[in-house]
Amino acid sequence: MEFKKQKMQLEESEEDRKLILKNVELDCIINLEDSETSDLKIFFDKIFEYVIDKEELLEFELEVSTDKVLFKNVAEDLIKQINAEIRDSEQTFSDILQFKTSIQN
Repeated sequence: MEFKKQKMQLEESEEDRKLILKNVELDCIINLEDSETSDLKIFFDKIFEYVIDKEELLEFELEVSTDKVLFKNVAEDLIKQINAEIRDSEQTFSDILQFKTSIQN
């Protein structure tokens, strides 16, 4: 499967000035200052939907718009982990897409 590169923007939110990771194409925001994980689950769900709909894998690159080094390091680690999870799931995604094709025919 092909990989499509997408930007993850590290920036301060306009509403409450909290640091967030944002992906425009998936219309998703991860709040890095909140211990709640529901936004991360939503993000992974949107990655899954994207891969199944577009039939291509994603690879994220960090784009930084803040000078807060600690959160930059956290964001870099998170992006590395997300990319690793996607790479590790490549065969599973291929199997799902083959199944999808077989039931459509």
